[in-house]
Amino acid sequence: MKVRILGFELKLEAPGLELQAFLTHLHNVSGQDFDSQVMAIVEQDGYWVGVLLTIKDVHKYAQLKKDRQSFKVSVRDLEEGVSIVDVNFFLIHPKTGRGLYEYYHHSASVNVFCALLNGIHRDLKASMGIVKQGALKYAILVKPENIVEFVERLQAVKSIEVEQVTYTFNESTFKPVANVADRVVQRAVFRKPSKRTNAKDAVLAFVKKGNLRSATITGIDPVGRKETFKLLNDYDSFGEYDYDDFIGSVSLDAADFDKTIRESSNIKSLIEIAKTEPVKQLLEAPAK
Repeated sequence: MKVRILGFELKLEAPGLELQAFLTHLHNVSGQDFDSQVMAIVEQDGYWVGVLLTIKDVHKYAQLKKDRQSFKVSVRDLEEGVSIVDVNFFLIHPKTGRGLYEYYHHSASVNVFCALLNGIHRDLKASMGIVKQGALKYAILVKPENIVEFVERLQAVKSIEVEQVTYTFNESTFKPVANVADRVVQRAVFRKPSKRTNAKDAVLAFVKKGNLRSATITGIDPVGRKETFKLLNDYDSFGEYDYDDFIGSVSLDAADFDKTIRESSNIKSLIEIAKTEPVKQLLEAPAK
């Protein structure tokens, strides 16, 4: 099993709530249990770095043991007070809100992580008296070769905004504007649930043709959450490695989360990747 490093982007729109203040608040609530999810974050080497722990509500596990040409499956009980946990490390640039996230199959997705942050952001706004204004918007940053994979796993598509490499605008009244524009962007929104399901096939066919300079697609993920991702044409893979190498180096202690996160070899690897081009440029580039 592979651990993939995915990119994401956070954008705060609430008046009077800056990104740095929100990240500081996340540090203040580090270690709290949010419905079987525990998040901790700390500043390190010019970034905010941290870990998301997802505690599994299971008390038994199955194991398979091979014996020559056969195998046996048996069930074991977990020790008292022991839980199975998924571990996802992350990094956030304090100025742009762009970051890196370590993900492996069946662990908490980037979308689940961002949804947790959105809930914390909503509670913080309420405590500040900001009830309706300004959402926390987030998106997964996707390479061109992966965009079809991301669209395919959506239940439905809510909207798509694209800029094509070569573009001809059909409306004659807009042609004078399009001819002198630096960028021409087209957006399609699907409000009715029935249209969202049908739109997925149409969007899939469209993105498979390629020829996109940029794209932002919003849909519904497999468990019913809203999910947004952005196409990036200019960056290579953020990296991947074996799960055994990843999990074998995990060592965390809630009694001193800050210290054990800073000393984590997983975090050190993320920081090294973040400081290496072209990822460094990606994280520092202002959101469009």
